[in-house]
Amino acid sequence: MRNSALLLAAILGLGGCAANVRQSGGDSTSPVAGTRAGPIVLNLDGSGGATASEDWARLKDAWRESMQSAAAAAGAEFSMQDGAPHATGQSGVLVAVHVESFRYVSTGARYGLGVMTGNATLDAKATFRDLKDGNVLGERSYSTRSSAWQGIFSAMTPKQVDTISRQIVDEVAGARRSP
Repeated sequence: MRNSALLLAAILGLGGCAANVRQSGGDSTSPVAGTRAGPIVLNLDGSGGATASEDWARLKDAWRESMQSAAAAAGAEFSMQDGAPHATGQSGVLVAVHVESFRYVSTGARYGLGVMTGNATLDAKATFRDLKDGNVLGERSYSTRSSAWQGIFSAMTPKQVDTISRQIVDEVAGARRSP
């Protein structure tokens, strides 16, 4: 019985808590207006402080992986766009994400060091654009912070990015489903 309780505690600990994300810039129940077909294209940039961070490449990789997974789950094609956000003439939605600030905390660091790793933070703004002509369809701001005091149960940066990515894809997928 004791071993079962320890196993359950270990499984729960490895799962971590979901990231709590504050979203602003629109009613989260109404998707951005716009195109209903085509791929979701992510363009990711950041403030000077964000892009100068030694963890910028890891954050970009986390966004790419999370958006690809969320888009696949919604049955949408996904790709990344480099450089300044630009229309391509194709149908679809361009999501231009600007990361204002972040503090990257990896899963390994959180599990290994717990409270000593500090808080994972992420502040970003997504501008949804029509991929065909570049017209702005809507904007949303996302802000999330973990609490190191939750130890290994606290959401790390990859989980925060997963949560925001699912919200972004839901915005686009909702626009596709609306009449």
